[in-house]
Amino acid sequence: MLSLQAWALSSLYANLSERCAANEQWRFNTMTDEEEH
Repeated sequence: MLSLQAWALSSLYANLSERCAANEQWRFNTMTDEEEH
C-alpha cells in the first residue's frame, strides 16, 4: 500500500499533467480558431 506522502505526490503529478494537457488543448483550439477567422 502506498504511503500517504507517495499518494499525495502521485495525485499531484497526475493533476498537473492533466492541467498541462488541458492547457495545450485550449491553446491548440485557440490557434485554429484564429486561423479560421
